[in-house]
Amino acid sequence: MQQTKNIDGDIIELGVGKGFQFLFAKELLKEDLNKKIYLVDTFSPNAIDPLTGRQDNTDLLNQGKILSYAKSFENTKNNFKDYEQFIFVQGRVPEILDSIKIDKLSFIHMDLNFAQAEYDAYEFLWDKLSPGGIILSDDFAYNGHNDQMNRTLEFFKKKNHQI
Repeated sequence: MQQTKNIDGDIIELGVGKGFQFLFAKELLKEDLNKKIYLVDTFSPNAIDPLTGRQDNTDLLNQGKILSYAKSFENTKNNFKDYEQFIFVQGRVPEILDSIKIDKLSFIHMDLNFAQAEYDAYEFLWDKLSPGGIILSDDFAYNGHNDQMNRTLEFFKKKNHQI
């Protein structure tokens, strides 16, 4: 996050779960960064169905617990109750992205665990990323996430941008 301190734009995380990625840095972010941080997720405790990208299958609840998915929207939001710069957006990506009023981004953390949703989110957010902005793809080249890696490579090739 420090690398984005002097880059114009806010921060967005797509796929938040319990908020672990930003929980560790919230004190640093509160004091050192004057940016809004959008945390976007369904905040469902169910794991993502790898075929549909949906989280409405309650049979995937135990897998969601193992993978540290959110207990609930309120539970995750409560982890950040004393930090005004965190803005919570509940819904499915990419559908929910239209409702977020962001002009510029300095940092995108992508962790949706579903290739098509990530590709669509890249499409939506790409033109909002400031020069020098950073994208962190949580599952890129992670064992078992070949579809995500291949779709990410496809997107950046189409944009003529090297990873």
